[in-house]
Amino acid sequence: MNNFSFILKIAGRYLYSKKSSNAVNILTAISMKGMGIGVMALVLVLSVFNGFESLVKQLYGVLDPEIRITAAEGKVFEFTDEDYEFIKSVNGVEEISMFLEERVLVRYRDEEYLALVRGVDSRYEKVSDLKNYIVRGEYALMDMGAPRAILGAGVQRALNIQVEQSFHNLVLYVPNRTGRISSINPDQAFNRRTIAPSSVFSIQQEFDNQYIFVPVTFMQEVLNYNEKTVTALDIKLISGYNQNRVANQLRQLLSDEYVVQTRYQLNETLYSIMQTEKWVVYAILTLILIIAAFNIVGSLSMLVLEKKHDIAILQAMGATPNTIRNIFIAEGLIISLGGALAGSLLAILIAFAQIHFELIKISSSGSFVVSAYPVELQLLDFVLISVTVIFISILASWFPAVRASRMKNLAKAE
Repeated sequence: MNNFSFILKIAGRYLYSKKSSNAVNILTAISMKGMGIGVMALVLVLSVFNGFESLVKQLYGVLDPEIRITAAEGKVFEFTDEDYEFIKSVNGVEEISMFLEERVLVRYRDEEYLALVRGVDSRYEKVSDLKNYIVRGEYALMDMGAPRAILGAGVQRALNIQVEQSFHNLVLYVPNRTGRISSINPDQAFNRRTIAPSSVFSIQQEFDNQYIFVPVTFMQEVLNYNEKTVTALDIKLISGYNQNRVANQLRQLLSDEYVVQTRYQLNETLYSIMQTEKWVVYAILTLILIIAAFNIVGSLSMLVLEKKHDIAILQAMGATPNTIRNIFIAEGLIISLGGALAGSLLAILIAFAQIHFELIKISSSGSFVVSAYPVELQLLDFVLISVTVIFISILASWFPAVRASRMKNLAKAE
């Protein structure tokens, strides 16, 4: 039997052996339960953060592409067929869509609303999941050669539009870039175009309350731009390609006149805040594990006193101080990991129950994008928690274990 097996065998025997004092058993049970509850809370809270993070990425991913190219200066730039073929030839690029966007005053009958109107081309549905979020009507930017508008649910409510029974058009007003203001006829200072609503989408409140989608050719006409003028290019990548690598490749190929951003960089502040919150919660719950580990210190300290005679026998058999120390460190690890394993299994069961049965609701009003707390279990979290538990357990076990390894010296001193 090697030293490692010997250490585990003795540590396991000490865990289940009968003690003269029931207090040692009680403290051991409390230590395992405390560690289990702490680990369960840590797994569940991190899983909820993972769920919200995935939800946010999914929702923002509807309108935010994997890579977006914009002008470094100014709001618009020109995009030609030759540019399309050049970018499309970059390794990893699957599709490119262009859009032209501007904030526009929209009128529908007696209602007015300031909306963000985005003109998109026919390839937009290949780089965006907008089509999957249509809640009323059908996804249609053109109908029998006539342009149609897709409205956010918030815009639709503000303008009081019944898409299925709409007999009136939206009227869009934008300042005329090339016109002059006339005191005799001030209407000349604005371009005025009409378009019929076709459908309503619902993604999240931020998007629903401001966006209207129209054909890019219609938007270019409204803003007095030529057919090559765009605000940005949205790029979809071939599955498996890394966004950062393709973005860096595009930055090297394109001039400094363009800004290339990944989906993360488009909302860097939001994602950074979410990651910071997750790490702060992890740190707070780790403190709870540290507090729970104090029970291990007490449990092992009493066990050392309980096993004085056994320690003397082991020393007489040739066990070194390091072996004695490692036995009690292994004892602490068994207690901690046993509780952590039980807590992890319980957390997994609760997480699956939440996923399938939605046990804990977010709000009864139904105004949020999901009705129950989203949960997502990630392997990396379990690895991190395991390393944390092992580290805390070794620290908690060290003092009693060192005391046990010096027991003979203490006896001599007495």
